[in-house]
Amino acid sequence: MRRSRAAGPHSSDPTRGEGRIAAEQIAFPSVIALPVIVLALAGMLDLLFERIIYRIGIHVPKDASVMSAYQGATAIGDGAFRYVMVLAAFAAVAAALHLASSRQQDRRVIGAAILTLVVIDTMTIRWDDPHLGLAVNAVYGGALALLMGLAAGSARAWPFRVAALSAGLALLAGQYPLMAARAGDLTQSALPGVAAALTIAEAAVVATPIMLFIGAHPWRQGTGRTPLLIGSAAAIAVGAMWVRAPSTVAILSLWGTGVTMSFPAPVYVAALGAAVGAAVAFAREPGTRHLAVGMVLLLVAGVQPTVTQYNLAALIGMAILVLGPEASPLETAVSEERMEREAETSESTRIVMAAGSVVR
Repeated sequence: MRRSRAAGPHSSDPTRGEGRIAAEQIAFPSVIALPVIVLALAGMLDLLFERIIYRIGIHVPKDASVMSAYQGATAIGDGAFRYVMVLAAFAAVAAALHLASSRQQDRRVIGAAILTLVVIDTMTIRWDDPHLGLAVNAVYGGALALLMGLAAGSARAWPFRVAALSAGLALLAGQYPLMAARAGDLTQSALPGVAAALTIAEAAVVATPIMLFIGAHPWRQGTGRTPLLIGSAAAIAVGAMWVRAPSTVAILSLWGTGVTMSFPAPVYVAALGAAVGAAVAFAREPGTRHLAVGMVLLLVAGVQPTVTQYNLAALIGMAILVLGPEASPLETAVSEERMEREAETSESTRIVMAAGSVVR
């Protein structure tokens, strides 16, 4: 029997299918990955220029040239802050809708959680209501707890599960004292266990990059020399700064990320080196680059995100850690479609073989 060359509009041509998958591989990053990456980069500008440089204005020499440079830097920070406000909502909606359209139940749940926070959190921009603020607290905390549950039950390697759990614990513990500010009529002194919550948050902040560094294992097969060198250089630089001006390093850490550095300094120096080394190692591998972006988003959010864009950045970063190294949205979509195509092909083959046996 001669096979016809004509292909109907619904025929399963493998070449056409692979071409369509390749086209989707190009389309997905421009819609999903690009806004998230730009959010991470803009957030770093916001962190550096708005949260740190802006606050050292009192110590800046009043020389005209120095003040001109300072004003330019603060203008960059203010622009980045405003840009991050819009970009965070756009990136969160794009990521949430994409995850919600997945065939996997856990991804749909993550997408729904992010989208719910976007809706409620953006409402606080229009209505300054303490009760709405508490609702944001509840949704944000519930979403973090949900992501932690998904991480605990996932099949990822244990360092990635522990890293996601640690990051979620840090954000949850850091959120607890902010209930006073959200409620409006409470003070942090009226809440029990605030000091303990912040201590737990600090410990979890330290544990997260160490677990990610173990998961990245940049020392394997001699290919991790660059991440190890860059991470070591960052740790040595910060350690030297701490020896020279410990109070300055501590206040910059508090301003930038909300980390008070209440533990001995070597603990934070080691965690910083691990974070930098892990991020560099992740960025060098196509299947883990999204984890590097997630780490940057968590750094931008800080331990106690207080405004809409930082809440969204924290939740996106946390979701990326939960998805793990093999779970980028693009790879999942492509593999799901390939599995569906293989299932359809197997079913068609079975029907043809059954028909052939009947003819015989």
